Amino acid sequence: MPRTAQGGSSCKRKQEILQNANYYNSSKERPVVRGHGSLGLCDFIKEKITDRKCSVFTVFRDPYDRLVSHYFFNRQVEKRKASGDQSDLTLNKSIKEWIKGSGSVVWRAFSNEWKFEKMNHGKEKCKELQHFVTREERWPSIDDHLVDIANNLDKHLSFIGLTEDLQTTYQMLEEVYGLPFVEVCSDMHVLQGSYELTNATEQRALKMSAKREIMEDPEIQRLIQFEVLMYEKAKEIFEAQKKVFLKLKESRR
Repeated sequence: MPRTAQGGSSCKRKQEILQNANYYNSSKERPVVRGHGSLGLCDFIKEKITDRKCSVFTVFRDPYDRLVSHYFFNRQVEKRKASGDQSDLTLNKSIKEWIKGSGSVVWRAFSNEWKFEKMNHGKEKCKELQHFVTREERWPSIDDHLVDIANNLDKHLSFIGLTEDLQTTYQMLEEVYGLPFVEVCSDMHVLQGSYELTNATEQRALKMSAKREIMEDPEIQRLIQFEVLMYEKAKEIFEAQKKVFLKLKESRR
C-alpha cells in the first residue's frame, strides 16, 4: 500500500502532507491519506501541492453502534492517561451525558474547514474553523440544507462502504482504486474496546445494554437525526454500488 498520512487531527494531517509535498506531487504510486478529516482535504491538496486527481471515500457505521464504541473507547483512553482535573472526562459521565455534550462526528466532517495562517516568523499555522456557535448546534437540527447534503452524499464521496459488510467494502475499494485493500485490510475488524471487561459475553451484554438505553431516549433520538439520515442514505448508496460490483464480477467469469 502506498505511503499514508495519518494522525489525530486534520490540521496535523495537513502539516504531514505539506512536509511530504514532493512525494504526493511526483510519486508514481497512488498516495493515500487516511484518518479523521473533513471533505475539504482534496481542495487543500489541489491548492497547496498538486493538481493530480483526488477523491474521498469513507466507511459508515450504524450511529448507535458508533456512539457506544466511541464512548467506551474514550473511557479506556482516559483511564490510562487521566491526571489533574478530571471533572470533564468521559469517565465521570453516563453515556447519555457524554453524547449530549460531545457533538456529531459526521456533522464536523461536513461543516468544519481548516485554513493556514501566516505567523510572524513566516511559517503557517493550521486553524480549525468550526461552523457552529453553541454547544447545542454540535448536534444540528434537520433542515432543508442537511437533507440536501444527505441526498447528494454520492456527489461528495467517490465511494461509500459499511462496517456491517467490510469484506465487500474492501473488495469494492480494490476495484475502484486498484490498491490491495483486501490483502492489507482483511484481518482488520471494526474497532472494539475492551469495555473495561475481559469476558466477551459481558462485553456484548454491556454494549447491547448501552445501545438499548440510548435508542430509547427521545432526546438522543432527536439529537442524532442527521447521523441517522446520513447512515440510511449511505446504506442506499452502498447497496446500489454493490449491485453494480456483483454484476461486474459475474461478467468476468
